[in-house]
Formats: sequence, structure tokens, C-alpha cells
Amino acid sequence: IEANIYVGRAKISKININKASVDELAKHPYISYQIANSIKKIKEQYGAYKNIEEIKKSKLIDEQLFIKLAPYITVQ
Repeated sequence: IEANIYVGRAKISKININKASVDELAKHPYISYQIANSIKKIKEQYGAYKNIEEIKKSKLIDEQLFIKLAPYITVQ
């Protein structure tokens, strides 16, 4: 079966973490409401994100979760 399955990244729509609401962020399967709220609180505290790595300021986002999220988020 594996030889017949193809998953392309062209159809992935990215979430802008500077513009998305907590509810919009929380709709992503890897982002719980608590993580979404943490992302927004950090933005409020430090200003708009300049790069996606800055979400790692949250104690709820470890390197493993960041690697999962990176293809799905943007700051633009």
C-alpha cells in the first residue's frame, strides 16, 4: 500500500500565528486550547512573532512539538 500513497505539502495551508485567534489556533490537531492561549499571550507580551521559532518561548512547546508544528505555521 505504501508505494501507492503520496502526501504532498503543496496543499498545506499555514496558520499565521500573528493573526490567528486562540480558537483558530486550537482547531489545529497539534495545538490544544492551552497551547493556543500560550502562543497568543507570548505575542501580547513580546509583540508580533518575527519567526516561528519564537513560539518555543512557551513552556508548553518543546522541540518535538515544534518540529511537528513548523510545517503548519507562519508569521507572514
